[in-house]
Amino acid sequence: MKPSILQERNYRFILIGLLLYIVATLDGNGYTFDGKIYMTAAANIASGLGILNQAGTDLWQWPPLYPIILSVGHALGMANLFLWVLHLTLLAVTYFVWFRMVNELLIDNAFRSVTSLFIVFNTAILFCYVYVLSEAPFLTTSALYFYFMAKWLKGFETRHLVYASLAGFATLLLRNAGIFLLAGAFLYGFAHLLKKHDKRALTAFAAHLVAVLSGFAAWNIQKLWLNGNMHIINELLPHFDFWANWQLVSKNIASAFIPFALPQIIHTVFMLAIIAFLIYGLLRYHADLAVKLLLSSTALYLLFWLIVPGDQWNMERFLA
Repeated sequence: MKPSILQERNYRFILIGLLLYIVATLDGNGYTFDGKIYMTAAANIASGLGILNQAGTDLWQWPPLYPIILSVGHALGMANLFLWVLHLTLLAVTYFVWFRMVNELLIDNAFRSVTSLFIVFNTAILFCYVYVLSEAPFLTTSALYFYFMAKWLKGFETRHLVYASLAGFATLLLRNAGIFLLAGAFLYGFAHLLKKHDKRALTAFAAHLVAVLSGFAAWNIQKLWLNGNMHIINELLPHFDFWANWQLVSKNIASAFIPFALPQIIHTVFMLAIIAFLIYGLLRYHADLAVKLLLSSTALYLLFWLIVPGDQWNMERFLA
């Protein structure tokens, strides 16, 4: 019998996660430096001034969707309450989608429960919703993208492709790093369809990519290229440090599974085991199509963060 999201244990896990969020935000959502910029930009949008930061200059570094959404709260005169309810709702949707995938992809009830507990008690995920960060809607829309893309690749129902296109479009307008997360799904989708020799599906998938990438491309071409801000890419190159990134990535991945400090060598071994698992899962294991899609996205996403400069503060939420 096909598993249902309506099963009692799913709601129990969702309620646990939402309760943790409520407890963590009893004094309101937390503000990082980025969060203050987002809220200032949202207030400026609501006032009709445009997407401006505290200094009154154009906020060209980040995609615009998150501050646009937050501006609704400012327009309603209840910015903090709107933000709190928004993040609570987004967290509930994120849990809903991931627990749906857990139930559909895992057969054993014990594995389902353990995986669900890992998701609920992952502090990096909760952190993204407790604080004012664009990762909050980003985690939600990317989850929806993976879910509906897997559905479309299995059955080629047009509605699933439309839902995936909308979710992907939003994901890339929330964070530029979304291109790193979705790249593996794009590559896997093309590889899967080429293997099936389905020209009609390939054409639909190509149209899907154009739709997903359109907003991301338009924003960055205007803000980076046409407005003369391409220097930001060159500024990243001197900070490239593979070993430093390896330490950051392996430490944060290990900490998601092992709740205490360990020597770097243990983190490295754990990271190598994860990489071996991803390669095996993609090339050898006869997994569900949705699992292959997730493994491909995870593998490429980790590869990007071994190259793109990062720090402890950012890496934790980037890997959430």
